Amino acid sequence: MHFLCATHRRQLLQLAADKQSAIWQQWLHQGAVHYELGDWREASAWLGCAFDLACHSLRVNDDSPLRLTLAALYLANTLRHLGEADKADCALALAWRLLQVQHARQGEEGLSDCAHVLLDPNSHAPFFQRYLNLPFVAPLPGRVLH
Repeated sequence: MHFLCATHRRQLLQLAADKQSAIWQQWLHQGAVHYELGDWREASAWLGCAFDLACHSLRVNDDSPLRLTLAALYLANTLRHLGEADKADCALALAWRLLQVQHARQGEEGLSDCAHVLLDPNSHAPFFQRYLNLPFVAPLPGRVLH
């Protein structure tokens, strides 16, 4: 699941961690603006870039499990608003797998707290809202907004 082209991904990963974090935050907030307006396609583009950056940042720097988890939750929620549940599940599964690899690389056993959250849909909104003051609502059952 890629939202950034290889060239931009490489350029971003060459930046210092604090610059990557600032860009991630900017993209998350830009996605939130469109999310709040119900512009799910535009929101998913911004949030997908934040998710992609968090995925690759984690692989390279072994940091930011929280950023990856928050981006995965927000992207998956937005994709569900678009009626793209399969893509939402894919984003959550990818984040879970990356967190497990990073957790094992650090010599730890079992699931990390962030990985637990990804597996429990009932904890998505409370976890997200504990860390970010951004809109996050469940899609209405049986109704998909485009």
